Amino acid sequence: MKKDTGCNLYPSCLNCPLPECVEVISHNQIEKRTRDKEIKERFYKGENIEDLMKFFNVSKRTITRTIKIG
Repeated sequence: MKKDTGCNLYPSCLNCPLPECVEVISHNQIEKRTRDKEIKERFYKGENIEDLMKFFNVSKRTITRTIKIG
């Protein structure tokens, strides 16, 4: 039986909170997904696109594309 040694982010695979293993997706993808989730949450709570652009330091296209995705 193989020991659960986790990865560089979490010490245990069995207790990892991530929906996908970092062995499969890169750390940058995890950060982008987290950012996109926060953009959506803030937009639907009433924050305007210009403020989101400044806060996340991204283009208007990135904001509008993220909002349309989900």
